Amino acid sequence: MAKSVSVSITLPPGVRLPITPEADGDLLSAPYYQKIGRLLEEGRFDLLFIADILAIRDTLGGSLDSQLRYRALRLDPLVLLSIIAGATKHLGLGATISTTYAQPYVLARALATLGHLCGGRAAWNIVTSFQEAEARNFGLTEQLSCEERYERADEFLEVVTKLWNS
Repeated sequence: MAKSVSVSITLPPGVRLPITPEADGDLLSAPYYQKIGRLLEEGRFDLLFIADILAIRDTLGGSLDSQLRYRALRLDPLVLLSIIAGATKHLGLGATISTTYAQPYVLARALATLGHLCGGRAAWNIVTSFQEAEARNFGLTEQLSCEERYERADEFLEVVTKLWNS
């Protein structure tokens, strides 16, 4: 049976793993994430998955208070996974990346780079994004319709797959 863990950087540090910035270093340092990767690999986990959205969630009454209070940190998951790749040998490395706001060539290049750096252990959690806050971060007044997002995702996936495999 495969074992995986999802790391959410928006939660208070140490909630899901026995690593805290106080005991194990700076949350904004490479060694912090390398230690997480090594710990998971030692525990024989198959995959580290970093969930991501492209905004600070404002779902509690339109207020950012709860997110900001708990360090709503949004580091780029592909950069973190690249750092972890150098500290691990077997751990799969997965990230959420939106087809609505990414660009196919840039994403294919980033995924191929991660794949080469980690010996083929890269994984992509494909999402279409759904939060209005994400749309606002990209200059839109509202989110694309579900139908528009899924149509874009179909074409996006086809293009990224061809580029990634080229």
